[in-house]
Amino acid sequence: MYESKLQNQSVYKEALDFQVKHKPEYLPKFENNSLGLMLRLFVDNDKKLNERNLIAKSVQEHQLKSIEELKNQFKDEQLYEKEQEKKVLKRVQDDLVTDIVQRKQEQKAMRQYLQNEWLKASQVKHDKEVHEKLRDQAQNSLLLLEQTGKYKRCNQCQRSLDNVGQFHMTTDTYVRGKQFVI
Repeated sequence: MYESKLQNQSVYKEALDFQVKHKPEYLPKFENNSLGLMLRLFVDNDKKLNERNLIAKSVQEHQLKSIEELKNQFKDEQLYEKEQEKKVLKRVQDDLVTDIVQRKQEQKAMRQYLQNEWLKASQVKHDKEVHEKLRDQAQNSLLLLEQTGKYKRCNQCQRSLDNVGQFHMTTDTYVRGKQFVI
């Protein structure tokens, strides 16, 4: 605590020393004819005052111009940023639109594919039902062997259908050294 108090005192001392060093100039001491001196000071200072006023006006004009330039530059930067943001937003919007269009096309293709698959599956089911119905009807009718009794000969080879296990070749046609029967 004592150290902080000493530190505060040294800071105050430095501040007071700085104020003493940079003490402003005061008006001259009061004398009997000080009013004349003061007027003469003001007369001499009119030229300086006019120069200072001119300098101040030029500085003010320069500052106003620089402020105006900064405002214009700031407005230009804002316009540029807005244009960039508009471009980015437009690009994002275009991307979203293309994504939506692509998604809808994919959904349409998927719906078409599923519809085709459903139609195929329903056709297969219908064919299967028809086949089962025909099979059931066929089971109620005669078997294949029973149906052959109606026919006397085969349409392709014109052979008799009652030929079962008979061999029509003679064994006398055997040639010695040959493996085949002629």
